[in-house]
Amino acid sequence: MNRIPDLLLCVGAQKSGTTWLYNRMAEHEDTRTSLFKEMHYFTTVHNRNLQGPALKAEAMRQMIEKEPRRVAEYFRALATGETPENDEHRLFRPMNDEWYVGMFRGNGRYTLDFTPAYAKLGDEAHAHIQRISERQKVIFVMREPLDRALSAVRYLFKGRGQNIATATEAEIMDVARNPQIVKLSNYKKTIDTLERNYAAENLRFLFYETMMNEKARTLDAICDWLEISRLSLPSEKLEARDNSTAAADIPAAVVDYLAEATTPFRASVEARLPEAREAWAKFASA
Repeated sequence: MNRIPDLLLCVGAQKSGTTWLYNRMAEHEDTRTSLFKEMHYFTTVHNRNLQGPALKAEAMRQMIEKEPRRVAEYFRALATGETPENDEHRLFRPMNDEWYVGMFRGNGRYTLDFTPAYAKLGDEAHAHIQRISERQKVIFVMREPLDRALSAVRYLFKGRGQNIATATEAEIMDVARNPQIVKLSNYKKTIDTLERNYAAENLRFLFYETMMNEKARTLDAICDWLEISRLSLPSEKLEARDNSTAAADIPAAVVDYLAEATTPFRASVEARLPEAREAWAKFASA
């Protein structure tokens, strides 16, 4: 099986600007992308997460519905012994290492897989990543833990098609008590796992607040780290907001509950990475 020469992973955290970063890096001539921003392959194999298969199944359904002739021709080709390297073959073959490596398109140096759920991967999964690729660069983007949790609450309401502005305090608190809301703000375990599995020069810890306030500088620093040319993007692309959730007031009781739950997580990161304190300074009272 062929291996990916240079893999650029972004492992989260959720609601920390990973979609914005992916969309900018995907424009670089030295990157390769898949049909999906979030592959969820390693969480499928090692954490039994169903998001990867669900994305694959939905993409297959859409292709069958929209382009049935292409799909029929693909299966005809398989029946005659051909294996065309096209989107149909990338999509329909079994979900395994060969499938993963073959899902990426383009001639750029770095293969991009930006899956925030990879923040939950353990050592076995990272060993798998290193078997499937020759070299790895890993980015972990963190957002102030309370602010990230509040954004996640808003995002869950948005995903359900519900208006958080008209929800009761009890309904919002019920969402906030979802264990994943708080758990995904616990970055220290991810930092420990990454530092245990990758050399320091192959790791990049970023902070959402700094990235959003210094977009061009952040992209320049990433390109320099990857040893590729710097991106030159028009201001409308640089400043675009991707996958953002509209601001909405959240009851004080919910904020207090999440603040108490996430404060230890913030303290642990600030103790480990002093630059976090500067990035999160405006949340000092949280």
